[in-house]
Amino acid sequence: AEAEQLARSLSENANSLGIKTSAVISHMNSPLGLAVGNSLEVIESIDCLKGKGPRELRELVCYQGAILLLNSGVVTTREEGINKISEVLDDGSAINKFGEMLEYQGVEKSVVNQLIEGDFYSVLKPAQSIKSIESRLSGFMDFVDAETVAVLAGRLGAGRVKSSDKIDHAVGILLKKSPGDWVEKGEIWVEIHHNTPLTEHDIDEISLSLKLVGDESAVMQRITKVI
Repeated sequence: AEAEQLARSLSENANSLGIKTSAVISHMNSPLGLAVGNSLEVIESIDCLKGKGPRELRELVCYQGAILLLNSGVVTTREEGINKISEVLDDGSAINKFGEMLEYQGVEKSVVNQLIEGDFYSVLKPAQSIKSIESRLSGFMDFVDAETVAVLAGRLGAGRVKSSDKIDHAVGILLKKSPGDWVEKGEIWVEIHHNTPLTEHDIDEISLSLKLVGDESAVMQRITKVI
């Protein structure tokens, strides 16, 4: 209710100034996409721009992009906008434009090519260790508790508590399953990319953050309302 109230307030203020504005309310119970952590998120974002990556991330990108095109008068329906965004993701236009943006900001052409071609770890530094976590139960993934994931990622060094803290760009958490996927007991559903030792508490916390349901139709939808 608070999110909807804030969204309406922001939209109404912007529209009153002549800026055609919409708000998309989406839940953040679970991380968006599969990657949490600097380098892991860079890789996932590039994959998305190449027409790959997690379906939920692509759906949200296409949906929000479509609303921007609709509000700008480029398209006449949301469906047409979704199709246009999907097209540029799949035909190489989006990733090529990303490459142009990097070069314009001073990134060397060779580095741009390595990133675009998927040679990520020639540019990005990988974590020293990867811990794979198996599911303790079977069921459809409903969500992974975002706060638990964020706190653990922060302890690994992926975020800051204060501005002077150094960020470890290599570490993070990589989900192997998306909401709605079936997860079998004993199946690996997440990886922890780390440069410092993990504790049993870390393992228990991330294991308990996985929320499963028995019915796929009970899985929470990411987008809850458009205003």
